[in-house]
Amino acid sequence: MAFNFMAALGGAAARGSKIIQAKREQKVSDEKTAQQRQWIVESEQRQYATAKKERRDIKSERAEELISTMVALGLPLEAAKGVAKGGVGAAEDAITNLKTARTNGIDASSFYTMNTPVTAGEITEVSKGPSLVIDSPAIKNMYGNLNSNVNNHNEMLLKLSNKQLQLDLQTPQGIAEYDKIEIKKTQYLKDIGSIANAKDTSGTEGRLFGESTVRANIDAARSRALSTYEMTLNIEDQVITGLQGKGVEVNVADLQATQFLRSSLKDSKLKDAFMNSSIVALETQAIANIKNLGLQKIRDDISLVKEFPDGLTSETDRTLDIGAVIRVPIKDSSGSLTGTYTYSIYTGTKDKNNYVPLYTGA
Repeated sequence: MAFNFMAALGGAAARGSKIIQAKREQKVSDEKTAQQRQWIVESEQRQYATAKKERRDIKSERAEELISTMVALGLPLEAAKGVAKGGVGAAEDAITNLKTARTNGIDASSFYTMNTPVTAGEITEVSKGPSLVIDSPAIKNMYGNLNSNVNNHNEMLLKLSNKQLQLDLQTPQGIAEYDKIEIKKTQYLKDIGSIANAKDTSGTEGRLFGESTVRANIDAARSRALSTYEMTLNIEDQVITGLQGKGVEVNVADLQATQFLRSSLKDSKLKDAFMNSSIVALETQAIANIKNLGLQKIRDDISLVKEFPDGLTSETDRTLDIGAVIRVPIKDSSGSLTGTYTYSIYTGTKDKNNYVPLYTGA
C-alpha cells in the first residue's frame, strides 16, 4: 500500500496546531489566574489596611478621650499627653488618682510634671523630647499609709478584683473563673489577717487597705450581683446599664454584694475598719433606697399590697417576687386585731434584710 505523504503531513500539522492552541489557552488561563491571585492579594491588603486604620482610629479616639478627662481633672495638657503615651492602663490609673485627689481636696496636678533636658549631655536617644516625671511617693501618701507588711497583698487583691470586673458573669465560664479568683483573694485576705494578729492589732486603729483596693473589691462584688438581674456596672463613672424598671433589683444587688463581702472577710478572719465602714455605707444606702421605692409603690396603688393574715412563714418567700410590698396585721396581747399593719418590702436576701420594714399604720 502506498504511503500518502501529504495526508500524513496534514495530520501532523493539525496536531501541531492543536498543541499550539492548547499552549495559548494555557497561557491565557495562567495569566488570568495570576491576575485573579493578584487581585485577591490586593483586596486582602486593602481590607487589612482599612481594618488597621479603623483600629488606629479607635485607639486614637480612646487616647483623646482619656487625655480630655485628665485635663478636665486639672492635669496640664502636656503632662496628660505624657501619661497617655504609657497606654490606656497608665491613663486610667492617673484618672483614678486625680479623681481621688479631687474628692480629698488635693491638687494632684503637681504629681505629674514634664522634665526637659537642658544640656546637650543630658539628651539621649530616649530623652530628646519632654519626659514625664511622676511623684509616686506623693500619690501613695494621698491614699494613706499602709502596713508595709501587706503592701504586696494589697496590690495583688486590687489586681485580682480588676480581673473579676472584666469577666462576663452571665456565662457559666465567667462565673467559674470569678469563683476561682475569689479563692485566691480569700487566701490573701487570710494572710493579711495573720499578719494583723501577729502584730496584735484589731484592725480598727490602722488601715490594711487603700481606697482603691476597697473600691475595687466592692465594685467587683456589686458587678457580680448586678449580673444576676442582667445589669452591668461601668466602673469608671459608676453608671449602671440595663437599669430601666429595676429600681428595687439594683438596690437588692447592693445588699447581696454586702453579704458576699462580709462572708469573704469573715472567712479570712480579717477586720479592716475602712472596708467595714464602706460595706455598712453601701448597705445603709441600699436599704434607704428600697424603703423609698416601697413607700412609693404604696402611694401609687395600695391595692397591690399583699396581706398575710397569719403572719410570715418560711413558705411565704415562695409566693413573692423581689420588690413585693406586703402587710401583716398587728394583734394585741389577747390575740385580737388592732386595725393596724406592719408594711414591708421583700428583697429575697434570706438574712436580716429579707423583709425591709416600711412603716406601721392603718
